[in-house]
Amino acid sequence: MVLGLPPAGHGPARPDEGVWPLRVNWAHPTLFDHPTDHVPGMLLLEAARQAAHRLAGPGTVLTPVMASRFHRYVEFDSPCLVRARLLTTGTASGEVQVAAEQNGAIAYECVLTAHRVPASAKDGR
Repeated sequence: MVLGLPPAGHGPARPDEGVWPLRVNWAHPTLFDHPTDHVPGMLLLEAARQAAHRLAGPGTVLTPVMASRFHRYVEFDSPCLVRARLLTTGTASGEVQVAAEQNGAIAYECVLTAHRVPASAKDGR
């Protein structure tokens, strides 16, 4: 899990929005298999996927499409907030907009397509 608990005073104003601090697990064998001076892009992609799951759930959510833009590096020396907003609600699929902000600037942004998997599909019925 790369998203922490929402910071005090940054809780969502609406149920279709969320804000979480980016958490870095230095022990992750794939993301940190070599020294780096900034947050790996794969960590930001995973943060976006997790944010989409939190907003589009509950239950199983698939995110088969992600359109991403990297604007600048996310550095380790300053907190990074992941903000997400559900663009489409009330359907089995929709879009989630996600941005990673550091020092008041957007470092990364994307839009994901999120599909909720019906419980019957998970059971094989």
